[in-house]
Amino acid sequence: MLLVLKILFFFLGAMQQPDGGASCQSLLISYEVRVQSKNRNKSTAELYNGSSKLLAIRPDTIEVRLTSLLRNEKVWILRKGSGYTGKILKDSSGSKRSYGITMEEWKGSFQPWVQAKLEEGGAEEKIAGYNCRRAVLKGADNQVLVVYYTDRLHHKAYKIAEPMFSSVPGVVLKYEFRSRESVITYTASKVVVR
Repeated sequence: MLLVLKILFFFLGAMQQPDGGASCQSLLISYEVRVQSKNRNKSTAELYNGSSKLLAIRPDTIEVRLTSLLRNEKVWILRKGSGYTGKILKDSSGSKRSYGITMEEWKGSFQPWVQAKLEEGGAEEKIAGYNCRRAVLKGADNQVLVVYYTDRLHHKAYKIAEPMFSSVPGVVLKYEFRSRESVITYTASKVVVR
C-alpha cells in the first residue's frame, strides 16, 4: 500500500499547470458535491453532501467517477482506433452491474445540454487556482445550468468526457443545477495537468 501511495504522489508531483492556456496531455479534476435542499428533501441532501466526482482524461482513456454514500458509478471511455467506446460500472447498495455504452448513447444521456445556448454572465470566481468566468447554459425544456469555466485549460477529449459542456469555450470547474426543491453544486477542489 505504501508503494502505491509513493507512486501516486510521484505521478501527481510530476504534473504541473500548462503555460498560458496550452493544451495538456492529461487532465485530472476532483469535484466536491454540495446539495442544498428545502425541508422535505433534507435527508436526501445529507446522503449526497460530501459526494465527489473525479474526471481523469489521459491520452487513451477517460474516466468519470461519481462516489456517494448511496452509490458509486464509474464510466470508462477508451480510445479505439479513431473513435471511442465506453463501459459503465455501477455499485449501488451492494448490487453491482456493468454494461457497454456507445459514444452516441453517452452523448444522448446529456441531450438537454448538448445543444444548449451559452450566455456569458460577466462575473468571475477563482476556483482551484484558475480564474473562471460565469456563464449560463440554457438547455432543452427551459432547463438552466450555471457554469464557471476557465479558458486556460484545454484537452481535445474534454468535450467527449463532458458532452453537456459542448457549447462552453473552456473547461468547467464549477457548475450548479437548480430546481424548485434543491441546488446541486459541483466545485473543483483540485486540478492536475501534465
